[in-house]
Amino acid sequence: MIRNIGFIIWEGDVAPYFKTEPGPPEIHLEGNRLVMTCLAEGSWPLEFKWMFNSTDITAFSPEYKYIVPSLQRSDMGTYQCVVRNRMGALLQRRAEIQVAYMGDFMEADQRKTVTQGRAAILNSPAVACFPRPQVTWYRDGYKIIPSTRV
Repeated sequence: MIRNIGFIIWEGDVAPYFKTEPGPPEIHLEGNRLVMTCLAEGSWPLEFKWMFNSTDITAFSPEYKYIVPSLQRSDMGTYQCVVRNRMGALLQRRAEIQVAYMGDFMEADQRKTVTQGRAAILNSPAVACFPRPQVTWYRDGYKIIPSTRV
């Protein structure tokens, strides 16, 4: 038995460690539920705390999950888990969460009249969104296939 700052540490105790680490940035749809998990092991009891953009958003508790019931644009950022036991604490790598959203188109239909064989320039309609949308053009109800002319 060894004493350490108010805790009793038994021989064979294991400091916390993470079983997984966050991967590349994740994109989730606005309004969807987000469940973050902190998979860690070590001698029990383990306690977990969550941080958002380097600020604590929970206190230490036995709960290893953090749930955002309905993602909003303001939830976009980095999340981190901190796990601790009587052997010490460990900070997980940052998990970047991006929130995909699409607002309403800001402009009305565009109509252009040009002489046959001349170029018509059509602007993409303005829309508040993330990530940038892929635009597909249609003429008379048929998809315009991109080519060197289009």
